[in-house]
Amino acid sequence: MHTHKFKKAKDGEIFKFCPCGKRKKASSVVRERKKLQRKAEDLWREIVHLRDGEVCMVKKVFPELKLNHSNTLQVDHFFPRSDRNLFFDPSNATLVCSTCNYLKSNGSPQSTQIHLALQTIVTRREGEKKFYEMCEINNQRKSNIEWGREHYLREVIEKLEISKYLLHEAIYPESEKKEFVNLP
Repeated sequence: MHTHKFKKAKDGEIFKFCPCGKRKKASSVVRERKKLQRKAEDLWREIVHLRDGEVCMVKKVFPELKLNHSNTLQVDHFFPRSDRNLFFDPSNATLVCSTCNYLKSNGSPQSTQIHLALQTIVTRREGEKKFYEMCEINNQRKSNIEWGREHYLREVIEKLEISKYLLHEAIYPESEKKEFVNLP
């Protein structure tokens, strides 16, 4: 059995090669991609926290649902995280407590209530047209071939930074503006 002995990738090279021809991505490329994915996801979370105001939206919009809401907030994807086309879309995200996030998918009688509550929240917030566009994207089940590519992640980060800036501008009137990092 052959044990692969990869030669170290030269600066700027994406792959390192074994003499047998097998290739493997250089660890520096993988680390950079993971770093960009984390940055994009962090920005995505910040936007949702800023937009939803640090409160469980199910508790805020549907106080009549008698649940033991927790104080731990989580960002929930309405359409599954596995749909990479909607993964970084803040329209597909809602701030909920950990109780609501757990109950949404545990198969209990409350899971239907939570799911319908979240559907209503997303539809009211984004509008029916946007909601049905997201439904269509989710139903197509197309893979996002750009997902792990550096240029795609940089574009996502740029769009999220602009969205965060615009959201911040809309939330804080001129007299109440907090210091905000300028966009490049």
